[in-house]
Amino acid sequence: MSIGIKTIKFPHPKEFLQNVKVLAFKRNNTNPDITSKIDSITTIGINETNCMFDNDTNTVGIFNQDKACIFIKPSKKGFTLRSICIDPATPIKAHFSVKMRQNRLFKEVCAFDADRTVLRNDVGYDILVPIAIAIPEVKSEEFRIDKYQHGV
Repeated sequence: MSIGIKTIKFPHPKEFLQNVKVLAFKRNNTNPDITSKIDSITTIGINETNCMFDNDTNTVGIFNQDKACIFIKPSKKGFTLRSICIDPATPIKAHFSVKMRQNRLFKEVCAFDADRTVLRNDVGYDILVPIAIAIPEVKSEEFRIDKYQHGV
């Protein structure tokens, strides 16, 4: 048995990057997120709500109940939502549901679990890094995020 180097040549597309798909959206760099265009925020089960949206990592909002809701009403009608970013101040283990208002009712767009309580390969070495979730693109005049504590 001989050991050696073998070079494998992969076929390239005829046109440069013709088979590459990128998930990207044009964004308004002066006001890139919903927090710059919020008309109102109403919460249930959260203390210091204003600290959750002030872009200051030294201030924190606190979930004071196992169930919590955040209602966000953007000032722009038909706001397009594509992602959610949660920046935990303490280790978090919860189930989240993102909903949009449609015909006077809230319809679930996506749901996900967030577990930043244990150092594992799929979590990484910093359990307080932001949790970013891509969601199907939706337009609405009001959004709701429900948080349910695991283990209750």
